[in-house]
Amino acid sequence: MPPAWWWLVCPRIRAARGQPLPADNRPHRTARAPERSSIRHPRTTAHPHPHPPPRKSETPWRPPASPPAARAAVEEHTGPLLAVEESTEGFNSEIAARTTSATGTWHIKGLRTDHPRAWTQHREATVAPFLTNLAPTLHWRVETAGWDLLGFEALDGHHANYAPNSPDLPEVAALLRRLGETPCPDIELRQAEQRLEHYAAHPDDLRHFAGTHLLHTDLNNTNILVNAHAPQGDQARLVDWAWATRGAAWLDAAYWTIWLIAAGHTPASAEHWAAEIPAWRTAPPEGITAFATANANIWSDISNADPAPWTLRLATAANAWHVHRRTG
Repeated sequence: MPPAWWWLVCPRIRAARGQPLPADNRPHRTARAPERSSIRHPRTTAHPHPHPPPRKSETPWRPPASPPAARAAVEEHTGPLLAVEESTEGFNSEIAARTTSATGTWHIKGLRTDHPRAWTQHREATVAPFLTNLAPTLHWRVETAGWDLLGFEALDGHHANYAPNSPDLPEVAALLRRLGETPCPDIELRQAEQRLEHYAAHPDDLRHFAGTHLLHTDLNNTNILVNAHAPQGDQARLVDWAWATRGAAWLDAAYWTIWLIAAGHTPASAEHWAAEIPAWRTAPPEGITAFATANANIWSDISNADPAPWTLRLATAANAWHVHRRTG
């Protein structure tokens, strides 16, 4: 069957819109993993991580009736669409595609307005104006015919390579330094301590995660695009800000640490790169250890519920960091 975005370029496909879309791969989870003695709080249905595993009983979403009004609204901004290239990365959108018309190229992200994660579209649209030199520019938003669509600047580049000795590592560090210098806007954001409260070993640990800084929190390498042709030190951009959060300035460096270990770094090497971000160097060591513990719990929970290769890899990395912080 055609992918969810195909109606954008081929009106004749509308007749197939009654067919089901692939199941939503990353809805909020309701299942509980076995409790661990280090966790003092019950689980919650609002998962703190951007990629919670699917509910086993999830019914695949079915698209609404043909949406010519949505296509027309998009083309008011783009002109007639000529080509679409579907994005195969990312978990948060039903529509993710690079689209081209005679007037330009855009990256379009979309969810139906009745989707459980429709709020993520609003979050991205709200935070986008404050992300100069950090993220692609949001050019327009369309809310019509049951869809919420965002039209972003289409960036050139490749997904960041986090492997040891990768030339992308200094660019990612420079990006996180720029993010650390960016004022947190006065918009509605979740607090980091709220997202981690059910996974911290002790309630008192949560004070380390609180703060007033703007955070991305989803440092998956596919969320960072690197343009090798841009000036050195300004080559990387962060995409997918649905999980933007307010919290302690060093937390994004800490989230990055887990992904670096998963990419082949030792915990010590990963922390070496985290130390390229000034806020990390002033973070309380006990706070970093508490964060490592909380994330070992999170990824254990996720991988137990959905033992896919990528979740197991992240669980192994998070646990390795937790052990490193506990044993030195």
